Amino acid sequence: MRNNGRVLVYGGTGQQGRPIVERLQADGFSVRVMSRQDKLDGVANGVETVAGSLDDVESLIRATTGIRYIVLLLPLAFDIEAAADWTRNVVKAAERAGVERIVFDTSAPVPDTRTGVAAIDVKIVAEDIIRAASIPWTILRPTIYLGNLTAPWSAPGIVGNRVIAYPVDSGLGVSWVSWEDVAVAVSRALSDPAFAGQALNIGGDRALTGPELAAAFGNVLGGAFAYAPMPLEGFEAGLNQALGEPVGTEIARLYGWLGGEGRSHLARKTNDNAKLGLKPITVESWIAAQTW
Repeated sequence: MRNNGRVLVYGGTGQQGRPIVERLQADGFSVRVMSRQDKLDGVANGVETVAGSLDDVESLIRATTGIRYIVLLLPLAFDIEAAADWTRNVVKAAERAGVERIVFDTSAPVPDTRTGVAAIDVKIVAEDIIRAASIPWTILRPTIYLGNLTAPWSAPGIVGNRVIAYPVDSGLGVSWVSWEDVAVAVSRALSDPAFAGQALNIGGDRALTGPELAAAFGNVLGGAFAYAPMPLEGFEAGLNQALGEPVGTEIARLYGWLGGEGRSHLARKTNDNAKLGLKPITVESWIAAQTW
């Protein structure tokens, strides 16, 4: 069924957001993307763009005019109060425009209570604000993205050394999920009002330990691959050097939580894929589709 609803996508210019924009277009939605002006170059053909800032509620009100649905991805943030203000601004603009539904993609596993880890708690606070809004909402909580393996701190070791280095213990099963599958989940959540008021956990086709992930690479690309759990200290230092503090420190704290108290959120052997009719791509198919 084709949809005629107009969707405003916050974060639609990023690696996670672009597949969502493309999927919504393919499913017949009319898409508008709001971002800073300097990030709007290269947005897909047929997508309306509008410049604005999450700090400026008036720009969000202008961006939301004529919008039926909202998809929200928050920027990477560790300041809980700032993220709360951004979310309140989005909700205020949405309520002013008479938006029918908000889908919040948390971009990471999110528990129900605060953890003391800023990268997680910003999402919990944002969820609470969205749940309290007068607009029907759906929350999607993905596991770890397969796309992280193509990041500058992952891909060179895979290509050059045939080693998958990642800050997760070898024996911990991870239900890796693709950006494209989460995009399908977003579109389906928007298309069916039955998903209003639900928080849905999205995972991949199965949970793989580190050695099983390495074997999947070998099966697809040929030869032997190894998995090396990356020490959090080295991971933190590398990201801080590349992206600046406190990015590495806070992301390392996130992975510390995921590898400890939050480890069940990574395996996610039971998830809500079936509710959405989502059949995630296999890890092997994803590997084959990448340009290594």
